[in-house]
Amino acid sequence: MVFHGGWRQRGWALGAILAGLAIGQATPGTAKVVVSPIFGSHMVLQRDAVDPVWGTAAPGEKVAVLIDGQRVQTRADGQGKWIVKLAPLHSQGPFVLTIQGKNTIRLHDVLVGEVWLCSGQSNMQYPLYGWTAGGHRKATVARANYPWVRFFRVTSGAVMAPLANIQGKWQVCTPKTAAPFSAVAYYFARDLGRKLHEPVGVIGSYAGGTIIDGWMSMDSFKDPAFAPILRHWHNTINRIDKKWAAWTLARRQWNMHPRPAGAKRPSKAFHVWPPAHWAGWPAELYDGMIGPLIPFRIKGAIWYQGESDAFRAYQYRKLLPAMIRGWRRHWGEGKLPFLIVQLPNVNNAMPQPGACDWAELREAQMMACKSVSNTFPVVTIDVAPAKNANIHYWQKGPVGQRLAWAAEANVYGIKRPWCGPIYKAMQIQGQAIVLSFTHLGGGLIARGGGVLTGFAIAGKNKKFVWAKAVIRGDTVVVQSAKVAHPVAVRYAWDYNPKCNLINRHGLPASPFRTDDWPGITVKVDHP
Repeated sequence: MVFHGGWRQRGWALGAILAGLAIGQATPGTAKVVVSPIFGSHMVLQRDAVDPVWGTAAPGEKVAVLIDGQRVQTRADGQGKWIVKLAPLHSQGPFVLTIQGKNTIRLHDVLVGEVWLCSGQSNMQYPLYGWTAGGHRKATVARANYPWVRFFRVTSGAVMAPLANIQGKWQVCTPKTAAPFSAVAYYFARDLGRKLHEPVGVIGSYAGGTIIDGWMSMDSFKDPAFAPILRHWHNTINRIDKKWAAWTLARRQWNMHPRPAGAKRPSKAFHVWPPAHWAGWPAELYDGMIGPLIPFRIKGAIWYQGESDAFRAYQYRKLLPAMIRGWRRHWGEGKLPFLIVQLPNVNNAMPQPGACDWAELREAQMMACKSVSNTFPVVTIDVAPAKNANIHYWQKGPVGQRLAWAAEANVYGIKRPWCGPIYKAMQIQGQAIVLSFTHLGGGLIARGGGVLTGFAIAGKNKKFVWAKAVIRGDTVVVQSAKVAHPVAVRYAWDYNPKCNLINRHGLPASPFRTDDWPGITVKVDHP
């Protein structure tokens, strides 16, 4: 990543938040009517909703937008910006969307259906042609021929100042276009469209290896709890500035004639690698890959991220809700549905119960779903291999399917099972702890039959040991001869736990703990 002035500009933005200030942006007008790149042929507009359409033109120019018998007019403002709002569309199309000014733009094959934003890091990014199809990759890709599914891949990337327009284009789902697109988003769109009998458009805005800071809007960092994050990035920028000054001096000395004694040859270019993560500067991804989408009307968002933030899972408890609220605030949709993919199993199981940052991140994700309304978890503790699970596991089909189920049940009002058992409460009964759950799904069972696994129990000494667990009606009773006076239980508290509690619909129980003892990430307050 080559240094340029944008790093310092991002530093100014951080300083503005610390000072309680705000930053804005302006988009210059043009002499020609232009529509935002999020609008294009083969796109999907959200059905039964007011759909904004916007762009630029010459200041004061009349602009008209036409579709399905509607004609909506406006004038570009003094900066050349214009926006209209289409009345709700109900028919699926296809339609021609026409934008008229001094010139005319016609967008063809426009469908009306359900639009979802799919964002996060590498497991959301991982393409259908990769490991995601396993040993049947060619056949899986060859079947990806669904003309009512449309993709928009955001390609604008991280930036150092807010972008006015997104980059990317809409494509019809074919084997060629689906192959490089997000496998999770593809499976979700395919399964949701099949159930709803509606066109589905998915906007893929994702980047591997990214921490959540970059996906948050700048004003989401105003919480005093995030001051250490802002100070961290300020200090990082200051270190970069010092290195930049030293490199500039070295280059100047090397080029002097005569060359000063002791001068050293500088590198050909000055490279900046932010510590620990290549993308995570506050708001750099939001400003380049989320903000420019607004106010495009979407039905909801899928969020699959957290692998890069496991080292600070406790701080993620605040970061994820702040990100969700920030997106909703800017979209003007206070109840915009969010589906959150809980981190799956990875690597190998720990031989003994112990601390696990990966488990703490899963807990933070579940806590966000419980504390932020209209936010729903998708549990994936069973999708990767039981041994040597790669962080980029190939089984993305079940993830997309469960996301579709969660949307159907919670967003579209379809009565169907969508979630496995979620821990509700505990009760100490002698030498045992009795656990109760929500989302029983017809009853609790052990996958494959046999005994329950994955449970650990502890007394006041906080030392967990593996425990015996049995199903009693709609509860699970946990105990161990090694713990005479139990006070806490943990389930699947591991990177790749050997756990098998499910409901009768086959959906896995989410990992949980009954205690609130400080975890190993509790003191980490910045990237």
